[in-house]
Amino acid sequence: RIQILFESAMLKTSLFCCYIFSLSLLSGIKAVNPGFRFQVTQKGINYARDVLVPIVTDTIKTTKIPDISQRVDTPVGHIHFSLSSIKINSVDISHTSVKLQAPSNVIGAIANARLSMHANWHYREDSWPHISDSGSVDMSASSISVSLNILVDTDSKGQPHVTPKGCNFNIGSLSVKFHGGASWLYNLFSSSIESTIKDQVKKQVCPMVNEEIQSDLNQILATVDLEADIDDNCYIDYSLVQAPFVISDALFVNGKGDLLYQLHVSDSINYTLYTII
Repeated sequence: RIQILFESAMLKTSLFCCYIFSLSLLSGIKAVNPGFRFQVTQKGINYARDVLVPIVTDTIKTTKIPDISQRVDTPVGHIHFSLSSIKINSVDISHTSVKLQAPSNVIGAIANARLSMHANWHYREDSWPHISDSGSVDMSASSISVSLNILVDTDSKGQPHVTPKGCNFNIGSLSVKFHGGASWLYNLFSSSIESTIKDQVKKQVCPMVNEEIQSDLNQILATVDLEADIDDNCYIDYSLVQAPFVISDALFVNGKGDLLYQLHVSDSINYTLYTII
């Protein structure tokens, strides 16, 4: 008896799908574009911030900084100075914000961040007797700001997709402390290489952040299921019909809302499903 009731319920569901499909054909209803609308408010955007910040933090921490080499005028004369094995040890991000910007952009901002770095240093005098020395150096950067501009779009299959459109990374101040050798002397002219270190870090971070956003966020978006099963024979297609767009402080997403039966697309459902998160 249970089996009969189950099969009867499944039959009714399939017949309902057929009924909706037939009505759309017989009545000559044309596709409504969109079939549903999804609205993302600031609460939803805050979730995007919670996803974005760890990506940026991890990317900055793992960014590879190339060795730095330059000639410096010091109290001991002209020297050839180099920093090698530069590594970012820690990143501290305390203040973040995310907002929307027309037409389809998400703007992320990080303020008052800090990071610490460690490296090895070496120098050699240009002139005879070419005295050299080496040791380690600790660097601390503060008042760091990061701004990101991310375009929210859709791909050819109607899947949401993001593209980084801008990145700015700035270091407010940098403190350099030498260790080993005659470090007391080199600390006197540390300011002469601070700008070089700042420039190298800035040059490396943004390309890496853009690459990770492009990769990681789109991998997450690719997992979004845009089909909702009604039964074994019917499902609704929620793929996007256009790029999401910003109005005021909300992001609107328009989708098909098409009812599909046995792989044949019916006309769109003739009402809009409106959802707010």
